Amino acid sequence: MKIKKIIINIVAVVMLVVSSLCFTACEDIVKLEVKFDIYSYDTEAMYSADESTLTVELYRHLAPQTVDAIKKNVENKDYDNMLVYKFADTNKTQYMMGDLRYDENGNIVKVILPEIYGEFEKNGVSGSNLKVERGYIGVWRSYYACDSGLITSSNSRNSSRGTWFMPTSANNSLEGKVCIFGKVDLSDTVVSNIFDAIDAIFESADNYVNYEVYYTGEYDETKPNEDYGLKFNCVLEEDFNEDEINNLFETEDDKQQLNWYNHYTISVPVVIANNQTLKVSSIRVVK
Repeated sequence: MKIKKIIINIVAVVMLVVSSLCFTACEDIVKLEVKFDIYSYDTEAMYSADESTLTVELYRHLAPQTVDAIKKNVENKDYDNMLVYKFADTNKTQYMMGDLRYDENGNIVKVILPEIYGEFEKNGVSGSNLKVERGYIGVWRSYYACDSGLITSSNSRNSSRGTWFMPTSANNSLEGKVCIFGKVDLSDTVVSNIFDAIDAIFESADNYVNYEVYYTGEYDETKPNEDYGLKFNCVLEEDFNEDEINNLFETEDDKQQLNWYNHYTISVPVVIANNQTLKVSSIRVVK
């Protein structure tokens, strides 16, 4: 009888601990409502609000600093009216959002948000190692702060500025090297339709235009909140002529992680009748 009571007490304690952990995990799930403006080239109309609203779960118990930073950016409305785009020349398996928008003159400008500590395996944090695949959402590393190689640099690991990336397919090369902080429910019809609608835009070159992004100036590691002293430039692909650019930023051999961000090409959905055909109109915290 005594042994039986001991076993019952042990089971009760275990159940209490498990329940406590489940409660903590549930309490640490932050839900966001992401509204897109999405133009359908098939129907020549914009999706309605009900058709273009995505619910995203953020896992604070896995990546607390990242989720807190994202939540703060959301509360400051930093993501409103941000462009959704893809890299044209590399990393094509993801959508990007959270750092570019149009200004009042129709030019693409960059928004610089605060840096976020890198919560992923290569930076000594194992809790946030969710899959890099469709349905999950992560924060992109900027690679600006540099001390040595692309992957090994300690500074680059903490260089994210809250830019989201949404994988369109599995990308094993990124696992453990970026923070995946949330996911969406692809079994939900609205969610899957939103991803399909975005896919459809980028399936035809008629629906997007390519821009060349490049940097001019001199790198200054003491100016992290000023893009390290570099000037962001974004021009149409056909207007870019590297030979005519004065003061084009050039990397040194021992600063490999800056090489990719020195100059790259992005694909941006075309603007129709002064309306952006794809953007994040707003993000709000709902829980």
